[in-house]
Amino acid sequence: MGRVFGLWIALLFATLAPASSAETPRESRANPSLTANINGVNDASMKSGALKVAVLEMAIVMRGSIAETTITARFDNPSSATLEGNFTLDMPANSLVTGYALDVAGVMVDGVLVPPHAARTAYEQRVTARVDPGIVEVTRGSQFNTRVFPIFPGNGRTIRLRYVTPLDVSKGYRLPLITPGKVGTFSLSIKASGMASLPALDLPEEIAGRWNDDGSLSVTAKEVAINGEIGIAMPAPSAPIQFSEHPGEGKFFELRDSVTFLGEGSAAPQSVTLFWDRSVSRIDDRLDDEIALLGRYLERVKPASVKLILFDSGAVEQIDLKPASVPAHLRTVRYGGATSFARLVDLKL
Repeated sequence: MGRVFGLWIALLFATLAPASSAETPRESRANPSLTANINGVNDASMKSGALKVAVLEMAIVMRGSIAETTITARFDNPSSATLEGNFTLDMPANSLVTGYALDVAGVMVDGVLVPPHAARTAYEQRVTARVDPGIVEVTRGSQFNTRVFPIFPGNGRTIRLRYVTPLDVSKGYRLPLITPGKVGTFSLSIKASGMASLPALDLPEEIAGRWNDDGSLSVTAKEVAINGEIGIAMPAPSAPIQFSEHPGEGKFFELRDSVTFLGEGSAAPQSVTLFWDRSVSRIDDRLDDEIALLGRYLERVKPASVKLILFDSGAVEQIDLKPASVPAHLRTVRYGGATSFARLVDLKL
């Protein structure tokens, strides 16, 4: 199902088919791209190349394994026609849009979610009435697109996009940045925290910048055409336990550690204690794979007994099981409540 922000800024999230093999690879096409329709008419004869990116500001904040990006873009219309701007950005893979705003009478107004059909209908009605609408679409391939109308002659409009990206361990943060024309003012700021060392950084050759000692970077360029990529390696954690932060969802921790391999001749454990989160947030996890992995582990180490501890924010349940019966029992677990470790604090193990 699609989702939409509205305001008459409508932010539409539609699930579309993946790109066909005939389409231009995202690494080589303009990113971001900006096109325009005269008077909001989507017809080949009404296309305009007059719209320019006057300002492109990017701020990336890395908190653990989550990166939050805020992009502010201003489109200027030096022509004598009223234009509809169409701005497209290929975000890093698996990014999730968390905010969209459009300037209305000089004030940035945030969008809200409304049903997709209502968003499209409202947008088209307001284009006809020449009342400030904006609509945003995000495809399955992490492509963001917004249409903004009207952009009057000799004036401009500003949008603000915010998205979060879970950092891939092998790829980190990768954002192709290819502008077919010059950007009036381009600025980039990056802030990294909670890392053992500063991550490797790649920037387009037109953008010269380097890390400061405090884990920040700030660079500005004027009248620049960019052809390259912003690449930030997955940071090395400063400790086995690392805190990350998702805007609106709060802080959470991640464990990155290793255990000694149980090789041939090693003493097998006599008992295994298994903590199993049964909160409602686990319903969409790959539970069958987890249970299968656990089953293979128990078959290998052959403990005499297993203590299964089921927990959520409401209660803790302890069950003594034979190893062979653990997978079948886990498949009967019912999930509910929130995740909380508070109930585990006073357990006597």
